[in-house]
Amino acid sequence: MEQEKYVVFFDLDKTLLSVNSSVPLILAAYRRKLLTTASLLHAVMLSLRYKLRLGNTMRITESMASWLKGVPEATVKELSEHIVNEKLIYEIRPAIILEIADHKARGA
Repeated sequence: MEQEKYVVFFDLDKTLLSVNSSVPLILAAYRRKLLTTASLLHAVMLSLRYKLRLGNTMRITESMASWLKGVPEATVKELSEHIVNEKLIYEIRPAIILEIADHKARGA
Protein backbone atom coordinates (compact mmCIF):
# COMPACT_ATOMS: atom_id res chain seq x y z
CA MET A 1 0.00 0.00 0.00
CA GLU A 2 1.43 3.36 -1.04
CA GLN A 3 1.92 5.89 1.73
CA GLU A 4 -0.16 9.03 1.37
CA LYS A 5 1.79 12.27 0.87
CA TYR A 6 1.20 15.20 3.18
CA VAL A 7 2.47 18.70 3.83
CA VAL A 8 4.16 19.92 7.00
CA PHE A 9 4.40 23.60 7.96
CA PHE A 10 6.91 24.91 10.47
CA ASP A 11 7.03 28.38 11.96
CA LEU A 12 10.48 29.84 11.35
CA ASP A 13 11.18 31.85 14.50
CA LYS A 14 11.45 29.90 17.75
CA THR A 15 10.42 26.65 16.02
CA LEU A 16 13.00 25.94 13.34
CA LEU A 17 15.36 28.56 14.69
CA SER A 18 16.38 29.37 18.24
CA VAL A 19 16.28 33.11 17.47
CA ASN A 20 13.99 35.69 15.86
CA SER A 21 15.19 35.84 12.24
CA SER A 22 14.21 39.47 11.79
CA VAL A 23 16.85 40.74 14.24
CA PRO A 24 19.95 39.81 12.20
CA LEU A 25 18.16 40.83 9.00
CA ILE A 26 17.31 44.31 10.29
CA LEU A 27 20.77 44.81 11.79
CA ALA A 28 22.48 43.77 8.54
CA ALA A 29 20.19 46.09 6.56
CA TYR A 30 21.08 48.93 8.93
CA ARG A 31 24.82 48.24 8.60
CA ARG A 32 24.46 48.32 4.81
CA LYS A 33 22.66 51.68 5.00
CA LEU A 34 19.38 50.20 3.77
CA LEU A 35 17.75 51.49 6.96
CA THR A 36 18.13 54.88 8.59
CA THR A 37 18.57 55.16 12.36
CA ALA A 38 14.98 56.39 12.59
CA SER A 39 13.77 53.36 10.62
CA LEU A 40 15.78 51.04 12.86
CA LEU A 41 14.23 52.58 15.99
CA HIS A 42 10.79 52.35 14.39
CA ALA A 43 11.40 48.63 13.71
CA VAL A 44 12.39 48.09 17.36
CA MET A 45 9.22 49.86 18.50
CA LEU A 46 7.08 47.77 16.13
CA SER A 47 8.77 44.60 17.35
CA LEU A 48 7.92 45.47 20.95
CA ARG A 49 4.32 46.25 20.02
CA TYR A 50 4.08 42.92 18.22
CA LYS A 51 5.61 40.97 21.08
CA LEU A 52 3.33 42.64 23.62
CA ARG A 53 0.30 42.31 21.31
CA LEU A 54 -0.31 46.06 21.39
CA GLY A 55 -2.16 46.51 18.15
CA ASN A 56 -3.26 44.73 15.02
CA THR A 57 -0.57 42.12 14.36
CA MET A 58 -1.20 42.11 10.60
CA ARG A 59 -0.71 45.89 10.37
CA ILE A 60 2.37 45.72 12.58
CA THR A 61 3.86 42.98 10.39
CA GLU A 62 3.13 44.99 7.23
CA SER A 63 4.74 48.08 8.78
CA MET A 64 7.80 46.05 9.78
CA ALA A 65 8.34 45.08 6.15
CA SER A 66 7.82 48.60 4.80
CA TRP A 67 11.57 49.30 4.73
CA LEU A 68 11.79 46.86 1.81
CA LYS A 69 9.83 49.20 -0.46
CA GLY A 70 12.13 50.42 -3.20
CA VAL A 71 14.98 48.04 -2.32
CA PRO A 72 15.97 46.05 -5.43
CA GLU A 73 15.02 42.38 -5.34
CA ALA A 74 18.64 41.36 -5.97
CA THR A 75 19.74 43.34 -2.90
CA VAL A 76 17.12 41.67 -0.69
CA LYS A 77 18.10 38.26 -2.05
CA GLU A 78 21.80 38.83 -1.41
CA LEU A 79 21.12 40.20 2.07
CA SER A 80 18.87 37.25 2.92
CA GLU A 81 21.41 34.70 1.67
CA HIS A 82 24.13 36.41 3.70
CA ILE A 83 22.01 36.31 6.87
CA VAL A 84 21.10 32.65 6.38
CA ASN A 85 24.67 31.56 5.63
CA GLU A 86 26.43 33.69 8.23
CA LYS A 87 23.92 33.67 11.11
CA LEU A 88 20.73 31.66 10.86
CA ILE A 89 22.16 28.35 9.68
CA TYR A 90 23.82 28.02 13.08
CA GLU A 91 20.53 28.68 14.89
CA ILE A 92 18.59 25.70 13.49
CA ARG A 93 17.38 23.58 16.37
CA PRO A 94 18.97 20.09 16.18
CA ALA A 95 15.70 18.35 17.10
CA ILE A 96 14.00 20.01 14.13
CA ILE A 97 16.51 18.51 11.70
CA LEU A 98 15.55 15.06 12.96
CA GLU A 99 11.85 15.88 12.80
CA ILE A 100 12.12 17.12 9.21
CA ALA A 101 14.00 13.95 8.24
CA ASP A 102 11.27 11.86 9.88
CA HIS A 103 8.52 13.69 7.95
CA LYS A 104 10.44 13.29 4.68
CA ALA A 105 10.81 9.56 5.32
CA ARG A 106 7.02 9.35 5.84
CA GLY A 107 6.21 11.10 2.57
CA ALA A 108 5.91 14.75 3.49
